[in-house]
Amino acid sequence: MHLDDWISTPVPERIILEASAWIIKQSQYTLDPESNQAFNQWLAEDPINTWTYEELSLLWAKLNTLPEHEVEFL
Repeated sequence: MHLDDWISTPVPERIILEASAWIIKQSQYTLDPESNQAFNQWLAEDPINTWTYEELSLLWAKLNTLPEHEVEFL
């Protein structure tokens, strides 16, 4: 899905926070089997969960490529 598919449907803040939490957890350590199952279940609950996770993951990856002095500017 692309942003254009969801532009008229705002993403609830709860989903943004949940997706962000999963991204942070995955960036800090490898998920254990139970956590990985919970993550996959969360993704499967609603297509907007998957879309939000993918979009925020892409943003996270792009931010990680910025030089440190540019991140400080943000």
